[in-house]
Amino acid sequence: MTEPVGGFSVKKINTADLIKFLSNYHFYDWDLQQKNKCVMNFGMSQDILQSHNIPEYYDSWGYEAINNKYAPIEFSVSQWLQLENSFFNWLSQAESILMHNIIVTPRLSNIWTKYSSYQQNWSKKNIWEKDDYDLYLNTLEAAKIINLRKPQFNLDCRGAVIENFNELKILGKMATRNFDLIFFSNNNMVFRITEYLTLQLELKDQITYSNVQQNLLELLNPIELPMSST
Repeated sequence: MTEPVGGFSVKKINTADLIKFLSNYHFYDWDLQQKNKCVMNFGMSQDILQSHNIPEYYDSWGYEAINNKYAPIEFSVSQWLQLENSFFNWLSQAESILMHNIIVTPRLSNIWTKYSSYQQNWSKKNIWEKDDYDLYLNTLEAAKIINLRKPQFNLDCRGAVIENFNELKILGKMATRNFDLIFFSNNNMVFRITEYLTLQLELKDQITYSNVQQNLLELLNPIELPMSST
């Protein structure tokens, strides 16, 4: 078992064990064709958006609107980081609902890294992401999921176990920055954190859907969004 590094204890799960684990999630629609009707898509509360003076935020392009003069609503890096921080503070209120035996994996077509090389050539445009990306890579390396000294794809390290919200936030920041990760929880829930700062969930059945929906509405006071809007 990987010893916690810097207060974190992410652990790798090999591919054979990951496949066994995922057999409990037969309800999940890997192709995102919305075949499962037990889905929901939540955005931050209207009060939070008002506090940032962007009540129409969910009409924006999310992460793709950063310093994008062609976006209908453009954000500076500073504005985005403030929104992102508010998003994770908001999401932390649902820790008791989300954090149950979570395993995370990249989408099947992806490896763990957002960029093709561990040694990303940072530019003025994206240097603001470097510290969080380095923390993400170092967290994965501490769990022996990747090896920064031998950058190669390891087919046997497709899954990771996370145990607390701080770990979820480290990985989730990559998801808000347009790198698709999938979180499996409690054998009855799959969720994604999106680059639009939304929480998308897919539930095992209607009973689970109703219970989770009620709890999240009470805890988060979210904006309910159609799946197609993000």
